[in-house]
Amino acid sequence: MARRLKACGSAEGALATTIYQPDTALRSRYSSYVWRRTVLVVHDEDATIALFVDVICNEGYCVDVARDRQATMEYLTTRTPGLVLVDLATLRPGGFQIVEELRRRFPGRELPIVLIAADDRLAVEAARLDVHLVHPPLAPSDIRRLTNKWSRADAGEWQ
Repeated sequence: MARRLKACGSAEGALATTIYQPDTALRSRYSSYVWRRTVLVVHDEDATIALFVDVICNEGYCVDVARDRQATMEYLTTRTPGLVLVDLATLRPGGFQIVEELRRRFPGRELPIVLIAADDRLAVEAARLDVHLVHPPLAPSDIRRLTNKWSRADAGEWQ
């Protein structure tokens, strides 16, 4: 079970992200190498966020949550996670413009990005931007597999 560390409000320029970490007992099951990695989840639905946080924290990762486009961009100006899981509907309008901006800042596979979108027509655009496209709904096993497969081994130093 994940423990909430910090919630930053969005008023007065604070980052609108919430930071979670695995419980202390879980941390001992994983090496510090894995523990230091962070996953940024960009989503706006509480139930889905809770599912992502529980599954990812149980894999030994720290999870940061951004609920909108502005919080995502502010977060990425100060931190570089090992993986970004993005619900494309959360970033509408202009979700692909945000992904394009991320690709300009973090070219190629420097920052793995997984888009969650129901529209199959987005596959060509996702391939052009070198992002991975998955279709909802995602089971806990899907989230676990995505996190372990795509997160960067050297990213997200724990602070």
